[in-house]
Amino acid sequence: AALNMQNKNYKAAYEDYSKAIEADKNNASALLNRAKLLSSMGNSKAAAADADAAKALYEQQGNKEGAIQAENISNLARGVSTQKRSVRDGISEALFKDASNAYASGNYQESLNKFNELAQRQPDVPEVYYNRAIVNAAAGNKEAALKDYRQASAMNPNLPDARIGAASILMEQGKGEEAIKEINAALEINPNIASAYKMRGMQTLQNGDAQKAVEDLSKAIELDNKDGASYFSRALSYAQQGNFDKAREDFANANALAAEQGNQELLNEVAKYQKMLEDVVTQQAQQA
Repeated sequence: AALNMQNKNYKAAYEDYSKAIEADKNNASALLNRAKLLSSMGNSKAAAADADAAKALYEQQGNKEGAIQAENISNLARGVSTQKRSVRDGISEALFKDASNAYASGNYQESLNKFNELAQRQPDVPEVYYNRAIVNAAAGNKEAALKDYRQASAMNPNLPDARIGAASILMEQGKGEEAIKEINAALEINPNIASAYKMRGMQTLQNGDAQKAVEDLSKAIELDNKDGASYFSRALSYAQQGNFDKAREDFANANALAAEQGNQELLNEVAKYQKMLEDVVTQQAQQA
């Protein structure tokens, strides 16, 4: 979406921001950027609604800078000239913008350079560390990303996304119990994060607790029914319980979403485990 904005392909940018919001209802950044786009397109009513939603999420996440930006966009959309002062100075604002644009274009090293400079100018702003963590994770610097996520959380304990980011890395490192602690902390801040339930469900399934996994993954699907990975993981959980009918149903849902979204990796995984399930069912029938 950011690249489409730079290329002035506003229709495509709107569609991408909308997909991001559909995939994650807590994505305040996507809501704020869509609000800016709608405002520039003259759709003030929709822009104000998106900005208000973004402000509420930013406040819930403890992101004061984001909340200020969202409120300013909302005011502009409603014709209110009053603007709140950003907590970032002009140079820091430019650095943040340059770092974000470099990240969006895939130039991770340039983005890190900008965020490093920004951290020197504003070492007490958790948003800087959180965003640098995202870039570090994308660049494969997982330990640096984990350190930044934890720094952001230490500075702002009400930032659930930093907890989720840390949990994701910990799961990759095989540190499941630590990951669950981070996820639980995130859900205490905001109990409606679909990705948190999905991640905890995946981890508890790996730990052998299929029933708890079903509960978490069902909550994830309730909050976001467009995530094929949640259906896939719940199918595995049902299969582990011996509930093959529900497993088939979830595999079918995961397959449909993966096809719709062009997720070939998930399509391949679904096909592999569907075959394994049918082989087990056939074997049991023969034994009976």
